[in-house]
Formats: sequence, structure tokens, C-alpha cells
Amino acid sequence: MRYFWFLIVPFFYSSFVISQVNHIERQYLQDWLVLGSFPSHELDLTFLPIPKEGTVVTGTDEKARTWKLLKSVYKDAHLYPFYQEQTDSTLYLFSQIESPRDQIIYLTFTGINYQDQLWINETEIEIQVSNTTYTYPIEVYLKNGLNVIYLKVSSDTILCQMWDPSKIETITGQVSDSNGLSVAGAKINLLLDDRSIYRTMADNEERYRIVIEPLSGKFDLSAQKGELGAWYFGLSTEKGKAIEANLSIRPSVSLSGLLANFADKPHENVVVEAIPKKYLTDESENYGLYVISDTNGRYRFINLKPDTYYLRCHNRDQYIYHQEQKKPKSIFIPSKNSQQEIDFKFGNFKKGTWRWHSYLSGIGHPNVYTIHKSRDGNMWFGTAVGVT
Repeated sequence: MRYFWFLIVPFFYSSFVISQVNHIERQYLQDWLVLGSFPSHELDLTFLPIPKEGTVVTGTDEKARTWKLLKSVYKDAHLYPFYQEQTDSTLYLFSQIESPRDQIIYLTFTGINYQDQLWINETEIEIQVSNTTYTYPIEVYLKNGLNVIYLKVSSDTILCQMWDPSKIETITGQVSDSNGLSVAGAKINLLLDDRSIYRTMADNEERYRIVIEPLSGKFDLSAQKGELGAWYFGLSTEKGKAIEANLSIRPSVSLSGLLANFADKPHENVVVEAIPKKYLTDESENYGLYVISDTNGRYRFINLKPDTYYLRCHNRDQYIYHQEQKKPKSIFIPSKNSQQEIDFKFGNFKKGTWRWHSYLSGIGHPNVYTIHKSRDGNMWFGTAVGVT
């Protein structure tokens, strides 16, 4: 029998003294109360009262869980002893930050997953998780005194760091077209050493804002909307200051072409990859950029970073390169827009009906680790955030 928990209680503040208070000067949240674990699909806790160590929570399944104190001697909090050998489980964490005044700080979390949730002073805060289970700095308003934090997590280790605004790096700017008109909804991508570290979009006021923890090096910044794009290279940041970097986007189709078989029928839903020449032999990291051919066999790369690339199609068991004299031929993408047309012709390698799936068609996350076909013919995909 499956039991469902429904415990919806408004926050309230108490005058008793509790031990899981983290002072703002500590930089890390190391003291928590932990409740759980719960099977993630059997618990629906939207709000919780302020607990204290030893408080018992009993659900309709008659099982009692106790709020237990975790005082970590490390910067991170090790949670695996609380999971009680359950898989696909959830823990609830409670803590407080004591602030000497009303102020704004930033929080970062390492070890957070996409489905985890955060509440601060009764308000749920959106968590933006990168591909490395690291959250981008979250701007938090702290009131004078104690500030309540709740976390719903499914990780076995988390690290929560508090940042003073003077140590955070900020990049802001406006996106416009060649006529100087502002552009809303442009995709913004910040790169360090050719790796994307932050993605956002220009808002309805045509501006974007990027907040990152201190990182050494120079950044590259790109903006794209439709077939328009632009780059900003060698961007330097400064702690505690907002750097203005405006981008003017222009037509930026870098590479395009047709994929067809020897009877000139198009290959649709084929992966085409542009990989920088310097990373071609580095199989340990994925630096390639990917597009999918459409129903007419056409592909397009928009706003490629100026560099030298190899272009290849993904066959069932091999790569098909753009070649010259049976050797992969490199393609140079200049800094000024210069569209190049490169076609591929190769035999059929797909049989039956193929369909391209993404999060738009129901896949929970772009990182798929395993695929299983059940006896009833359904396909199941194991992703970074669970099974779809």
C-alpha cells in the first residue's frame, strides 16, 4: 500500500534558542537540522514550521521521522547517513542565518540537483543549476536577525557558501540589432576557456544580467536570436563591480548545407557536429557544437565562434567528415560574418521511422544515461533528473 503525506503548515517564528544558526561571518552553512529520508513521490511538504532538534514528524503511514542535528566540521554537509538505504529519496534541511543588519548577500550551492527546492523566509527561491550540479549565485535579501532556510534535496553531499556582494562578479548589458533597436529574448552565453559557464536571456527590457563567483581569466560572451548573433571577446571582470558589455547582433549563419543520399533524397534528423580543430583528438571532453538536419536534409550553424573547425555527420557507427582527398578538411570561420555552404552525400544508414526527442517532447533532461524498452513496447530514458 502506498501512503501519501500531506503536511501543509504555515511558517511561524519562535523565541526558543536553537543550535543550527550560521553567522554571516562564517561564509559556509555548516549547521543544519535534517529530516528524513522520504521516498520522493510520497511526500508533499510545501511549508514547514520552524523545528528544533528532536521534534518528531509522524505521517499517515505511522512512521516517525525525527529532526536530527548535523554540525559539519567540514565546509560541506555529508548527508548520506540520513538516507537509511533508501533509493530515490528526499531529505529536508533546516537552518538559519543570523545577520547583524538588513542586507543583500549571495548564496551558491554545490551538489544540488534540478528537482531540489529552496525556501528563504517563507519565499521559494528559483535555483538555477549548471551541468556540474553547481548553482549560479542566488541574490538573497536578509533581514536583521534570524533568517530561515529550508532545502529539499536528494543529494548525499551539499556545500552552501555565503558571498558578500563585493566579491561577486557581475556582467550586464543590452542587446540591439544593426539598426540600434533593442532585442528582447536573445540567448546569452558566457564562456571561459571555450566552456559555457552561464546561460541566460535578455529580458523584456532588452537587458541581460550575469552574476558569477570570482573566476580568473578572460571571458567570451555571445548573443543569439534566430539567425542573428554577435560575440564579445576577452571580457575582464572585477569583483564587486558591474561590467557593461553591450552586443549588437547581425545575420550570423556561419555554416549550412544539405545532407542527401546518392539518389539525392534528404537525410533528416541526422546529427551534424562542428568541432574546433584543437579539440579533435581530445575525447575526454566534449567541445563539439551540434545541430540536427531538418525534414529537407538542411542543417545550419548560427553564430559559431571564430575558429578553425572540422565538420562531421554522426553515422550509426562512425563519423562522416567533410573531406578533401579522403582526409578531414578543416574550415575556418572568420570574425566577420561569412556564410559557407558545405553539402554531404552518403548512403542510407537508418531504417524504419526515426523521431528526434528532446525536453520539448517530454525527455526530463538532455543528459540521457540509459535507455530501456519494456515488454509492452514503451521506451524509458534514464536522465540526470530521473526516469522519463
